[in-house]
Amino acid sequence: IKRFQGEAKYFYDNSSAIAEEHPNEFVAVFDKKVVGNSPDIKKLVTSLRESGIPSGKALIRFTGKQTLILAKAA
Repeated sequence: IKRFQGEAKYFYDNSSAIAEEHPNEFVAVFDKKVVGNSPDIKKLVTSLRESGIPSGKALIRFTGKQTLILAKAA
């Protein structure tokens, strides 16, 4: 839990710079640094594994605005 607190603090303290550098992408933070990014989360997770970083150990966040689409049932 402490690892994620540190990663989350790093992400939120640097969120403007991270979002500017990686707009509308999923970003992985590990050891208080950005270690991967991709607009496709599956590709990001694959890249993390290939780099030897367990995806469950990295904090992954999306840098863009998320849109919730609601559909009216017919």
